[in-house]
Amino acid sequence: MSQNGMSKLEQNLNFVVLQTDEEFNDDRPPLPKPRRKQSGFDLEMVRNHSSSLPPYPAPCPPPVPYPIMSGYLEKSTSDATLGYKGQTWAKRIVEVSEGSLRYYNSREEKVDTAVVVPLVDSFVSVQGKKYIRLESKSGIRVFRASSEARAQQWVFVISRYAMTAPIAEGFCQKLSGSKNTLEERYLRISADGILTWYKSESDTDPRGALQIRGEEIIINPDETSEIWLQTQDRKYEFKFSDSYEANEWMVILGYHSKRKPLVNTAISVRNKLKK
Repeated sequence: MSQNGMSKLEQNLNFVVLQTDEEFNDDRPPLPKPRRKQSGFDLEMVRNHSSSLPPYPAPCPPPVPYPIMSGYLEKSTSDATLGYKGQTWAKRIVEVSEGSLRYYNSREEKVDTAVVVPLVDSFVSVQGKKYIRLESKSGIRVFRASSEARAQQWVFVISRYAMTAPIAEGFCQKLSGSKNTLEERYLRISADGILTWYKSESDTDPRGALQIRGEEIIINPDETSEIWLQTQDRKYEFKFSDSYEANEWMVILGYHSKRKPLVNTAISVRNKLKK
């Protein structure tokens, strides 16, 4: 206890509050002075104002810069609407920044000669795990990454500027056409609008695939946990755990059903569009 009757802790707390009032002149009202109680200072009051002590937070957070990415990708030099297996590929240097995608043959090539694709009105999706499909007003371009993970990295950066589509995966029960029984299947809907189902979550070979684009999708009016997908050949039925999960899938599948069908898809589908 000091000579003026204040402990060292009380002197330090008083110093902090006084420093705040005198040295920081802003529009906010001054902090209240600590009140003396019979047992000492009201420390709870000081704790409540601890967030107002210097340094003050910035008036607004700094802007988050958009990501940039550059590296090698293989670009299709054939008709982008054809199947991917029969296309020819050429290595290109690809850069994504400032709302555009640019690609050119080599680093020695001048930037002015690069092909520039604005991404604002473009649509990007992953097909066949490592194929990156970029649809823009100037045409369709297909790039091939070295792996599925690398393709996802590219799409993540491109999608900050371009548009993309929702994806989903999860378990359901699918009505078998031949057995007429419900079988557990693992569903995946990819960004290109292709629905695939597998025997298990770890299975890599799909048991079947459908193009959702342009197809009719409704919820069973008598059983709201079921979704019906009607193609020209047959009706597919998928049953989910409850109506809430079915509605979540309906929103995503309904989005893809309104898109223009692909003439050629990355994988074989049962409802292939006839040319």
